[in-house]
Parts: sequence; structure tokens; C-alpha cells
Amino acid sequence: MLESYVTPILMSYVNRYIKNLKPSDLQLSLWGGDVVLSKLELKLDVLEQELKLPFTFLSGHIHELRIHVPWTKLGSEPVVITINTMECILKLKDGIQDDHESCGSNSTNRSTAENTKSSIKPRRIQQAAPTDPDLPPGYVQSLIRRVVNNVNIVINNLILKYVEDDIVLSVNITSAECYTVGELWDRAFMDISATDLVLRKVINFSDCTVCLDKRNASGKIEFYQDPLLYKCSFRTRLHFTYDNLNSKMPSVIKIHTLVESLKLSITDQQLPMFIRIMQLGIALYYGEIGNFKEGEIEDLTCHNKDMLGNITLTEMQAESSYYSPQKVKSKEVLCWEQEGTTVEALMMGEPFFDCQIGFVGCRAMCLKGIMGVKDFEENMNRSETEACFFICGDNLSTKGFTYLTNSLFDYRSPENNGTRAEFILDSTHHKETYTEIAGMQRFGAFYMDYLYTMENTSGKGSTNQQDFSSGKSEDLGTVQEKSTKSLVIGPLDFRLDSSAVHRILKMIVCALEHEYEPYSRLKSDIKDENETILNPEEVAFLEEYIPTRHTSVTLLKCTCTISMAEFNLLDHLLPVIMGEKNSSNFMNTTNFQSLRPLPSIRILVDKINLEHSVPMYAEQLVHVVSSLTQPSDNLLHYCYVHCYLKIFGFQAGLTSLDCSGSYCLPVPIIPSFSAALYGKLLKLPTCWTKRSQIAITEGIFELPNLTIQATRAQTLLLQAIYQSWSHLGNVSSSAVIEALINEIFLSIEIGSCYVAQVDLELLASNDPPTSTS
Repeated sequence: MLESYVTPILMSYVNRYIKNLKPSDLQLSLWGGDVVLSKLELKLDVLEQELKLPFTFLSGHIHELRIHVPWTKLGSEPVVITINTMECILKLKDGIQDDHESCGSNSTNRSTAENTKSSIKPRRIQQAAPTDPDLPPGYVQSLIRRVVNNVNIVINNLILKYVEDDIVLSVNITSAECYTVGELWDRAFMDISATDLVLRKVINFSDCTVCLDKRNASGKIEFYQDPLLYKCSFRTRLHFTYDNLNSKMPSVIKIHTLVESLKLSITDQQLPMFIRIMQLGIALYYGEIGNFKEGEIEDLTCHNKDMLGNITLTEMQAESSYYSPQKVKSKEVLCWEQEGTTVEALMMGEPFFDCQIGFVGCRAMCLKGIMGVKDFEENMNRSETEACFFICGDNLSTKGFTYLTNSLFDYRSPENNGTRAEFILDSTHHKETYTEIAGMQRFGAFYMDYLYTMENTSGKGSTNQQDFSSGKSEDLGTVQEKSTKSLVIGPLDFRLDSSAVHRILKMIVCALEHEYEPYSRLKSDIKDENETILNPEEVAFLEEYIPTRHTSVTLLKCTCTISMAEFNLLDHLLPVIMGEKNSSNFMNTTNFQSLRPLPSIRILVDKINLEHSVPMYAEQLVHVVSSLTQPSDNLLHYCYVHCYLKIFGFQAGLTSLDCSGSYCLPVPIIPSFSAALYGKLLKLPTCWTKRSQIAITEGIFELPNLTIQATRAQTLLLQAIYQSWSHLGNVSSSAVIEALINEIFLSIEIGSCYVAQVDLELLASNDPPTSTS
């Protein structure tokens, strides 16, 4: 009896995604308990339809598929689906790249956008599974639900490749397994119940390797680069909360991933390709590529990095080899280390999505030499302190494991103590709970909270609209959307010396060495003369709420030290960055000699806050508001991009680095002051050509007070530091520099010693008498 219900469910999954299967043979094999299918071709069109990704599958096949059904223990043992070697190759859909370049009318583009949105919007609802056959009531239905909830999926040797232009991005996972677990996250046969509407799953990934290579015009890879990520293993915990026993989809999903060790390596040739991939993700997310737009909702795979991560920028050196393609030998010049990183996501369908990212500490260090300058070779005997030019946050050993607080890997979290978790799904309560202070207490170096909320208003307008982005006038205001991003960067120390500056600029030059076309171009902001004009009722409705994107970036306790240039090759790097000439393989032959003492400018800032606000659907909003005869100040306000910069406790002084790697006490040049800058920029200004009274830009600068104080010696030393970087004028000799340093800092030290001596004498003369009992 069970076979007649379970078999169709399993067959519906297999037949849906696999080509050229004989249902009769598959059914007989399932009844026997084991199925082994070899050399299978995937139904690529079905995969594209189910996943609803902006990619096309060029190929997809499975070497071997095994299905094990324990018919005699179906209520206590899981069905195991094993895939041995699965390979898929993807590319960006051709229509996406063509759409944003097309010259179609606005109405056509809107129609396409609406169709696209209607197919993408319900993605979280549709992606669960194909429709199950009608299930019988009672015990059998409960048993089948248990079987489905406990299916064990194992994939051995998963290969995914993405190709675009000359880019080949490949992901190879040796083993991936998904299975159901109990309250202690141990493998178990579980099911939801009326008293516990929770299902837990674990996904383990073993030996994940990510490669990024460049192919030639014929599609072949001539030189293999070092992997971006090599044999990284990580665990994912998923927590599903259901509304009732009959719910097919969870109402709330919580996902956390833990990576115990991580090392990333990027060569100079991989850097522009890596940035290209990042730009693709951003363009797809914000709907800037073709007509794919999904508001602010994004299906994210959480990556949660634990312990230590390293990013290495390298210079490429080709290894000579008789065989082709050749291997590229990399030379490390820059290293990034990061500790205690987590990425967490909480979602409740489309109305609520939150992603929090943070890490405990990080640092960047100089390695080897660069552009022929051997500033950090092994025989230089330079300290690790000198090599480290960026430090932010704390060490994991001193901070502890606070970064795992309330995560699914925290033994103290409610989900791990048999308590039903109370999720914060209200935006107001969320902002009150996850403040900047709370985020920095948990992490210490970096914290980001991205929150998207969407609320349908009732009683007005159509009940079937998706959101404002469809562009219809009757859609305006029926959906209240808001996106907020809060980023906080903790205490950081940034040292800009010659070694650090040249490595950073070299990285920028490498990133610019490409000929990729942008994913999106600025659309023509010519106003459509046939656009519908809103009536007064619709305008009043629009006044009530306009969706916005708000971003806040806060830097706390920043220290920036700018040292005199010990070597300066900026005349070769800056023209490339400015687009004035092409880069060349310039190699310097001058031997590096460190300058000690090294004069420096030290800048201290207590807090920097940047607020940025922009309308979520600026193009549609501007077209509607600019068509009004007398738009209100409120509507005009939302047609601008607003930016507000506030600086607190800014101060600067002169310091010097001695031979031991220590900085002397700074001599103040600019005492502490605060300032603020506000600016706004009108979106699509050509839509407002008939309204000359509308300001395109506006700025306000506030500076209550500013004091600059410097002696003649201090002014000359500041001039010498500037000339060392600018190539303007003759750089002062080391003897002159040392004399200026002695005049500036030794006098301060002598004065300090004199004051200390006077204080000690005063203390000695005012000693209280010794009391005796």
C-alpha cells in the first residue's frame, strides 16, 4: 500500500529533472528498494524554470544516480538519494545582456518587467518542490510527510562552471550531504508535531575548491591560476519553523554556516575577473541588468566564516612547462587575515528579510617585494609590526566566541535548548535590538545589518499589485517597502607608508586591466510624453509613503598615519589609474633603504558617520512627480539623493617612527574639531528642464571652529612629507630631516622630562608624616 503512494512521489521528482527515463523500469527498480541510473542528462529548461535564475544552463549531466528506499523501515530510516559526479555549465542569459541595450518603448519594457517580476517574485514559494500527488488522509499521509522530511541527499563530486567573456569560474565540491537532525543537531529521523512545529537540517560541504581562470578566444584556458579557495570545508545549519502540520513551506527560515578555516588567494590576473563577478551580483540584485528586478528581496546563501581567513594579492610569474596549459606561479605581495566572521540570514517569505555580517578582527600585511622594490624580502629583517599596515578590531583569543551569540552554533541559543525561538520580525523592534553598540560588542571590528521590509496597505488601490517598480500609476503606494543598511567599523589603525600605498595602487591598476563592458548603462532620462498623469486622489495616496533605500556607515576611533615616502613610483601607477596611459611591466631597479627616524602625520578621528538616502524606484518616481503641475515639497524631497557626512573629534599631529618600530608621542598641529557636510543631487535632471526653479544640486558645510598651529620646523617637516609624495620641488636630505625631527620632538621630550621632574619634587616635599600606632 505504501509503495502506491511513495513511488509516485519519488518518480515525480526524478522524471521532472531527468531526460529519457522509462517510468516502468524506474517503478520496478523502486519496488525492489534500490535504483541505479547511469549517464543521465538533466532537463535544462525545467531547471531554469524551477530555479528562476538569470542564467542559462549550457549543459548538465549526472554520471550516476542511486536511490535507496528502506521499504521495511520506512517510518524509521531515511530514503537516501546519492549522486556521483554531477556537472553543470552556466552562462548569463543572452536576453539579459540585450535587454538593457534595446530601444523598445517604455510600455514594452514595463510589460516585460511585470512579466519577469510575476515569475520571480513568488520564488520562495515555488522553489520548494514539484506539486505532490493527492495524499490520503490519516496515518498514511503522516507517514509520507515523515518520509519526505527525512530524505537524505548525498552528492559526490559536484562541479559547477560559469562562463562569461573570457572568465571561467568553477566550483568543485568533493562531497555534500543534507540530512535531518534532532534538537542536539545529531543525525536523527524527525518530523514536525503539533507541539514542536520545527524541522532542523544540516548540510556538510567537504573540500570546496573555487577556481577563476581566463580563457582565450577559442574557449581554452592557456594558463591555470592558483585556486581562489582550496579545499575548504564548512557546515550549514538550517532551522525551519512551520505554522501548522499541513504547511508545505516554513513560515520562518534561519540559516547559519560555519567555516573553521579559510584561505583566499587572488592573483593580479584574477582580480579584475573577481571584481567582474562581484559587479554581476550587484547588478542582478538591484535589477540593473536587463529587466530582472526583485525589489530588495534576495535569496542569499549564508556563508559563515569561523576562525581565520586569508586573502592574498599576488604578482603573476608563469612557470615554464612543456605541456599546455601551463601553471601560473604566484608571488605573494599582500596578505589579508580575518578572524571570527559570521554571516546570518533570517527571512519570512517576502515581507521580511534580514542579513547580518560581522567579524572580530582583521589585518593587512605586506609580503615580499613589489615592482622590483625589495622592501619586504627575507633578508631585510623587518619586523611584523612594520609589515602590518592595517589593523581593525580584536584578536579572537582575547575577544572570545561572542560572534556566535544566538546563532545556531551557540549552545546557549533558544533553538539549542528546547525553547521555541522568538524571532524579531518587526522593523521597529529589530532596530531597537540590533543597535550599533550591540553589534560592536558582539564582533568588535565590523558589523553590518541589512534589513528589508515590505508591507501591503489595505483599503486603497488594487489588491493585486506587486510593488511600485512595475511603473503603473495605480501601483504607487500600495506596497510599503523599505531597505536599510547599517555598517559599523570598529577601532582601526591604518598606516600609509610607501610599501602599503604602492601595493594598494598596484591592486587598483590590476583591477582596471580589463575590457569588460558594464552590465548596465545609464538609461535615457527623456520623459515619456504619453505617460499617465496622476489624479489628485492618487497624488495624495503617493504622499503617504515612498519606498527608500537608506545606508548608514559609521567609523569609530580611526587612526591614520601617513609616513614620508621611502620610495615613490606613483608617476608610473597614477597615470594608469587616471586612464592617461596603459600599464606596463615597469620594474624598479633601485635598492630599498629604510629611513629611520621616519617622520609621519598622524590623524585621529573619534567618529565618522555617513548617511545616504535614495528613492528605491527613482526613475518611475521622477517621471511621475515631474509631470505634476505643482508637486509638493515632500514629493520633491524624495526625488533627490541625500547625503549627510558628520565628523567628530578630528585632530592631526606630527610623529616619528624610530628604529625599534615605535612611534613617538604626536605633536599637535590641528586640535580636535568637528564638522558636517550635507548635499543632495536631483535624479534624472533632464526630466525637469521645464522647471528652472528646481535646484539640481545643493550643499551645506558646517565648521564651528578650526585651528592650525605649527612652528617653522614643523611647517618645513610637513612640506618635506608632501614633497616626498608629490614629486614637487627638491626632497630634503636625510640629514635635514633628522635635524628637523630632533628640533621638533627632542624639545618636547626635554620639556616633558622637566615637568615630570618638577612634579616629583613637589610630591617629595609634600609627603605626609608617617603615622605610628
